[in-house]
Amino acid sequence: MTRIRLATRAIALCLCGCCLGAAAGYAGDDPQTINQLRKEAAPKGQSTQAPPQSDETGRLKLDPIQGADSTPASCPASTALDFFKHQIAYQRTEELDPFKGLQELHADVWQRGPLTAFYVREKLNEFAPSVRMTYLLGKAGLQGGGTCPLEKSWRECVEGFAGLQYATDVVGTCAITLDMSTIPVWKPSPNDPTKRRIADELRSEVEAKWRGVQEIVIRDFNLEDNQITMYLKMPDGDYYEGCGFHATSEPHCEGWHLFGASPISTSARKWIFDRPYRLK
Repeated sequence: MTRIRLATRAIALCLCGCCLGAAAGYAGDDPQTINQLRKEAAPKGQSTQAPPQSDETGRLKLDPIQGADSTPASCPASTALDFFKHQIAYQRTEELDPFKGLQELHADVWQRGPLTAFYVREKLNEFAPSVRMTYLLGKAGLQGGGTCPLEKSWRECVEGFAGLQYATDVVGTCAITLDMSTIPVWKPSPNDPTKRRIADELRSEVEAKWRGVQEIVIRDFNLEDNQITMYLKMPDGDYYEGCGFHATSEPHCEGWHLFGASPISTSARKWIFDRPYRLK
């Protein structure tokens, strides 16, 4: 199996599988949720009630439990399913869309404690026919996953990605069929006090790492995204940088990687400035 490391924004510069940009390390033992962050940022007396979860009735078909060690009360958990849909929506914005042309997605689901893995049965675009893609999600969203060879048991492969996290919890499994037309189009989060605070903290992290940076422009982001791509103007030239992103924990950026100094493929600059969000 191929493990996905901390945020590697591919843009078309590397294999589409890198676009998961997942953190191999877990983003905190007990990270806050986005709604908790918004509660902290909201003025006193202002309602912070989260909107109700969308009803998936008629959109998601749940198959019988298959080989489970337990029967989960909800499989997949609604939070994990929302994270998975967000990841699909994000990847659809990329030049190498692995889900292009797919009308339905069939996945085996593995649950242990707060961890949920989705093993996609379909061959995705840009991937070899001999592998299948797996997404591992935790409390804060996507945190790992990668490709599994077809000849290997899907459960064995998933458990390899999960490691020893929550190893004493009982495992549950099921299977889903997801109508791809029900997945909303990705869009950036509103520029509310929560997003502005995280953007300020992100700017401080960049300034600490890149001393003397004159300009910082990132591609606009959603608080549930798991990667950030940025343009940096330095005294000696222009740079394009990426990092694994977690809105609910600090530092927000980990697993930094440099795309290269200017000149560079125009795709990196185009990706950022199609939806620019200026930090400095």
